[in-house]
Amino acid sequence: MGEQKPKNKNPPRRAGFYPADLGKTRRESRASGQPRLSENQAPSQAETSFPLTGLFAPVSSLFRGGLSHQTEGETMPFSHKSIAAPTGSRRLTLTMLAARERADEFVGAAAGSARPFSYLAAFQEAEPYLGLPPQAYKLIAWLVKQTMPHDWEEGSRPICWPSAARQAEFLGLSPARVKVLNRALFEAGVVIVRDSETGKRYGRRGADGRIIEAYGFDLSPLAYRHDEFIRLAAEAKAERERMRALKKRATRARRGIRQLGETLAAVAPCPANGRALRPRRPNSSPRYGSPAGRRIWR
Repeated sequence: MGEQKPKNKNPPRRAGFYPADLGKTRRESRASGQPRLSENQAPSQAETSFPLTGLFAPVSSLFRGGLSHQTEGETMPFSHKSIAAPTGSRRLTLTMLAARERADEFVGAAAGSARPFSYLAAFQEAEPYLGLPPQAYKLIAWLVKQTMPHDWEEGSRPICWPSAARQAEFLGLSPARVKVLNRALFEAGVVIVRDSETGKRYGRRGADGRIIEAYGFDLSPLAYRHDEFIRLAAEAKAERERMRALKKRATRARRGIRQLGETLAAVAPCPANGRALRPRRPNSSPRYGSPAGRRIWR
């Protein structure tokens, strides 16, 4: 008889088969709903580990007290310090921080002098030149209508707190597009988003109708940027008038050159080695370097 081969220390395993010394089988582990830890895992690692989302416990249970699995398969609650609960805070750029600091310095208009719809009209004239996404004015107008005149006065702040679902329904956009729009307005310094610790928007008013506590959209930039919006709209209007005047001058110059060419052609024919003036449309004329342009200038 030949030499007997030594047994393989690590024989191949069939699907679903585990040695008895490693504890429960896969079927028993799935039925109990608890994770199976290997025999080589240190107790310290098993006590500090927690399951992935959807395997052994829902995510909501982790943030409500959660579960921490031990090596024996039992469970024990762990403290909230081991996991960072959501706080509702958003990432702020330097531009957002500067806009928020400027809004914090706004003390409000004098009593009886607040004009929220005048602020809205100035923003409407300047909105095409601020580089904002579509439906920006529609959202701002909707938010302004949710405030009261005394919210813009001293001792108060123009804040409104519509829900994200209501905002998406009004604008006809998806929640993701609504978030993009809100962030663009925040970065442009048109509104300031005041976040609560939980990330929810809410507010309370007193018996006199004044805001006691509110988290949501702060519209105070419309008030202290009112003069800036008027100036921006005036500069844009002046630029349009200047461009209109330049177009008129160019039209008159082309017309005069064409009439001059027609007069010269009527007085004397063009010499053989000369160039004839041919009228052409300025917006559709080819470039000089192109083949069509070289044919025109021959």
